[in-house]
Amino acid sequence: MIDKCVAHVEIPFVLQQLIWRLYERGYPETKKQDYLQVFIINREEGYTKITMKQERPLEKQVILINQLFDFNGSVWLIKENDYVVMMLPNDY
Repeated sequence: MIDKCVAHVEIPFVLQQLIWRLYERGYPETKKQDYLQVFIINREEGYTKITMKQERPLEKQVILINQLFDFNGSVWLIKENDYVVMMLPNDY
């Protein structure tokens, strides 16, 4: 079991939960996850676009959500041993 924590409260709670679900689902093609997962959240007209990506192995998914969040920017998930931290890039 991996513990999860959030290092930044500016990320809306519902968006945090969605990001955790996407992280847990992972990448169906490779089933391998890098220690760093990057989620880029863009509020578009009428929906939110979430781009989930990693470098090793190179993977990228784009998810469109019919919900608007009061957040634009990147969110990082960093896995360290038995826990994963959700943070903003400037918190690193």
